Amino acid sequence: MGTGLLFLNAALNYLSPEKLKQILKSTGIPQTGSKTGNIGPLPDMKAAIEAVSALAVKNFEPADFILFLNPAQDKVTIIGNKLSTLAKIEMINSVGQIIYSRNITTGHRINIENFLSGIYYMRLLDQGGVCVKKLIKK
Repeated sequence: MGTGLLFLNAALNYLSPEKLKQILKSTGIPQTGSKTGNIGPLPDMKAAIEAVSALAVKNFEPADFILFLNPAQDKVTIIGNKLSTLAKIEMINSVGQIIYSRNITTGHRINIENFLSGIYYMRLLDQGGVCVKKLIKK
């Protein structure tokens, strides 16, 4: 994938420009009258939207979690709501750098005793959902 824009579908998954072009080609009305030509002057937007919507997750629950203890001094525990095996936590400092990143399950503990005191942001990514919470390190 190049440096082009990414398009977001209803499942919060990004579609590359190439994937979007493929969807428009497969659902559009070609200029040449055959399905191998260009997408035509006006793509069939209804068919394109239906094709993108088919990629969506039907029963989407946003990611959510609790940080326990917060404020924390040496350890923080992540307690998640229905975390999948793909769940990942990231700890972000005040300048936006990811300083910790791991795949997790509920009850995951992070040792923070070597981090400086201050405010950090914990970002949970799970099945297309994202949730961010503030962590105060004493």
